[in-house]
Amino acid sequence: MASAVLADFVPFYTSAYQNSVAAIENGEPGQEVQAHIGLVTDGFFSMMGIRIVEGRDFRRDEAPGSEPSAIVSQPLADRLGGAAAALGRHIRVGTSPEYQRLLVVGIAANAQLDLSDPAEDRPLTVHIDSWQHPEAQAGYPVLLLKTAGGPLPAAALRQAVDRAGREYVERVRSVDSEKDGALVENRVIAYLSGAFGMLVLALALAATGLFGLLSYQVSNRTAEIGIRMALGAQSGQIQWLILRQIAGLLAFGSAAGLALALVEGRAIAGLLFGVRPGDPALLLVSIVVLTATALIAAWIPARRAAWVDPLVALRHE
Repeated sequence: MASAVLADFVPFYTSAYQNSVAAIENGEPGQEVQAHIGLVTDGFFSMMGIRIVEGRDFRRDEAPGSEPSAIVSQPLADRLGGAAAALGRHIRVGTSPEYQRLLVVGIAANAQLDLSDPAEDRPLTVHIDSWQHPEAQAGYPVLLLKTAGGPLPAAALRQAVDRAGREYVERVRSVDSEKDGALVENRVIAYLSGAFGMLVLALALAATGLFGLLSYQVSNRTAEIGIRMALGAQSGQIQWLILRQIAGLLAFGSAAGLALALVEGRAIAGLLFGVRPGDPALLLVSIVVLTATALIAAWIPARRAAWVDPLVALRHE
């Protein structure tokens, strides 16, 4: 085992609680800011790969009764006037009596230990020395282990803690598994966004295929259109004839597609997120897009054919 530390939160999975923080100036607290508050023991920062840019880490020999200390993150130090001004300063955290005057002994590099809000890339954080506050360890502390090699077997960990005779292990998880659990919501959103993009692409491909199919179908009727025009049909009548026939196909196709969408939507209802299986708006948009595409696909070649000289149309075949 390389190292072991205690904390009151699980990095990347559960976030440290938030509370107000204010620098003490002339014996009185200054302007308050909201920051993440976490209780940790010495070695936490080296285990997590967080560099102490100014000052020092916590010391285990600072027994309860010594001046309570804290380590603040670089972004919070900047809010307090910079690292030089924050180091050696006293801060107040929340309203608990034991946190009303904490000495800042170190400045930690910026680190994002809470993945619930990825946009918060410069969190304001205060870490308090857990050894100086034994009452904080009376709840459900988290034992963070970093092993030299593979992960420590859960059974071996439970036996080691049981031999101490003071605590018991509630659960054992790796940091990677906790990180995966913390990111599950973001990953679901990413997957759904990708699926939505695929649906848009599928709709575009369907519209393109429909356009090509109907254009080809109308173009093949050029000779028929020429005969009708030779018999006295006007261009407007030709266009209306083509569009009327296409409208019938559209009505039948839309009704069949709507019925299939409702049936399939019920089958995959459990996989949908933030949308109902028979969402009227989504179905309406799909029908409108495909209908408009079909009408344009039929109208363009029909208009072109309607203006062709009847003799040229008759010689088309």
